[in-house]
Amino acid sequence: MIEKKTTTYALFLLLTLFVAVSCSQEATLADNTVQAVSNVVTCSEPRAQMCTREYRPVCATLQNGKQKTYANGCEACADSQVKAYTPDACAIDTPVKKPSSK
Repeated sequence: MIEKKTTTYALFLLLTLFVAVSCSQEATLADNTVQAVSNVVTCSEPRAQMCTREYRPVCATLQNGKQKTYANGCEACADSQVKAYTPDACAIDTPVKKPSSK
């Protein structure tokens, strides 16, 4: 009878340890995800009227879902079509068609 209680207790401890380790790994993944998303800057109103001419490229996401590189965050958010941006240039700019002037 004592062996059965000891075995049950040992299995309970192992299961508890397994669950604790699994939960800590999920928390680490969640933290990494939050950290990866935290560098997104959302543009707010009112938009800038004037920006400095420094070159710190950002990758902006336009309202149509396309991406475009701007010289800096201020210039990106000055464009009313930009929703948000991340630091560094875009890997590949998505061509943006300019409206025809007819």
